[in-house]
Amino acid sequence: MTGLFLFEGRRFWKSKKTLVVILLLLITLASFIISNTVQDKLYWIRQAADLTIERVVVDTEIKRVENELSLLEESAQDNLAIEGKEEELDFLTQRRNFNVQQINQTKNPTEDKAMERAELWLKSDRHLLSGAEAGMDLEQMGLDISIPEIQQRILVNEYLVQQQVQPLNSPYEMTATNFAYKLLDYPWIIIVLLALVLLNIDVFSGDFDGGAYKVLYSRPFSRRQIYCVKFLVRTAYSMLIITGIVAITFYLVGTVNEFGELSYPVHYMPSFHQLTAIDSQVLLPWAEYIYRAVPLLLVVCSFIILLTGIISLLTRDTPATLSMSIGILFLDYSLRTVFPGESSIFAFWPLAPTVINDVLQGAYNLSALAYLILLIIAALALLAVGLFITVKGDLRGGGCN
Repeated sequence: MTGLFLFEGRRFWKSKKTLVVILLLLITLASFIISNTVQDKLYWIRQAADLTIERVVVDTEIKRVENELSLLEESAQDNLAIEGKEEELDFLTQRRNFNVQQINQTKNPTEDKAMERAELWLKSDRHLLSGAEAGMDLEQMGLDISIPEIQQRILVNEYLVQQQVQPLNSPYEMTATNFAYKLLDYPWIIIVLLALVLLNIDVFSGDFDGGAYKVLYSRPFSRRQIYCVKFLVRTAYSMLIITGIVAITFYLVGTVNEFGELSYPVHYMPSFHQLTAIDSQVLLPWAEYIYRAVPLLLVVCSFIILLTGIISLLTRDTPATLSMSIGILFLDYSLRTVFPGESSIFAFWPLAPTVINDVLQGAYNLSALAYLILLIIAALALLAVGLFITVKGDLRGGGCN
């Protein structure tokens, strides 16, 4: 068995494809960091533009309400209507005051002003929430935001202010902790998934592409041993490459841009849920959130390796394996584009939990634990199917024995 492990290990590390994948992974991670850094610099410019649009809309609404209030006061017939308009005018006036302050803060969004910005946004969102709950039409004011989204922002900013945790300059700021967090989000998680696919597209088909199967299956090893060793070696080395490169990148980002707060709050949904069920959400420190994400991430990565390996075993052709694997990832993208997170299709789609943040934050009907169990069952089923084909099939191109 030791010789078999050494044989598979040498094949993995001597493959030019492995070196190419490592290089591509480094390039895509660098692109990911650069993209978010650019987004970070543009964030407050966009915020200023959005706030300016909101101010114009609010000013227009104030004039409309003032005119309607003036007509009601002249008629002096409906005191309740007058009181309602006065409350609406008071809300809009306060909204404009918050808006002006927020626009002023976007002009100099430095780190030392981050806590001050968080406190202002907290007051603004509390005011916005009170208006929304009182029946104010936020869409009419040019605000494309729901009550649950406002509540989420309030939860985070309350935590930051109360615990005196340094806020991020923007959601895109590339501290090391935010780098790791955003890598678990869509579409950036595809970087990891695609790297795993590329590392394993030839786990079985490579034997047939290069004729190595003639040597491998003539040795005194059972097919069961060969099958198990292939997946053990590929899984271990693939995980080592991904983990090592991400860890090195994490350290480099932290050295250059700061490591960030381990206690930074992250939304987490602990049980069966819907995204709108704000009462069920909790805030976890970043370190605890990542601790909960790791088991699901490991199972997801193992499943992707197994899926790619089984495709490689069935096709016995590396280009065909690559085409089918990319097709499955594209199908996953299409499903996410077409169907909302609460759709029942994601309860059965095995790639649904590949976006770790969506699962942990309640984008789907199933909980993280439920997806973990389903993925383990699916992975075991793939293992069983692959083992049956390996043991019973004619690996030289014929049918079953």
